[in-house]
Amino acid sequence: EKRMVVFVEASVLEDPALARDPRFQGVRDRLQTFRDGTDDLQDRIDFIVCLGGDGTLLYASLLFQQSVPPVMAFHLGSLGFLTPFEFDNFQEQVTNVLE
Repeated sequence: EKRMVVFVEASVLEDPALARDPRFQGVRDRLQTFRDGTDDLQDRIDFIVCLGGDGTLLYASLLFQQSVPPVMAFHLGSLGFLTPFEFDNFQEQVTNVLE
């Protein structure tokens, strides 16, 4: 739909729950992977969509040693102090930001 390259941690592709999800199979082959500590993401990432909680957001920020790209953080749990967006309507919210 959107012309973008999506990076995920290599461990995401190895997650058994995602491997069983038929929706994931449709996008799996289009994902690029990286490994924490071995790949330099600084010049490759323009925008971060973070799914998780506050800890996930802090971890994503840690991956960038100099300047952190803009981050849109969605909380998947009941409360997120640093993750203000709800996942329920993520597609609409991401589209609004990208336009």
